[in-house]
Amino acid sequence: MSDPSRIDPYLVDAYVWLYQQMAAQLTSAGHGAIWSWARITRPDLADSCKVSIGQVLLT
Repeated sequence: MSDPSRIDPYLVDAYVWLYQQMAAQLTSAGHGAIWSWARITRPDLADSCKVSIGQVLLT
């Protein structure tokens, strides 16, 4: 993890899960993560996710 001391203690389990998912599915390696947000409307994003079998939309 990038800097575990900056994670809200209430959210540690969620971040651990996210990092595990990234490690299992990404071909790159490293100790950090960059979160990004799509510049798209939620309905359009949800529609595009419907065709992405096996993927999830975190909100």
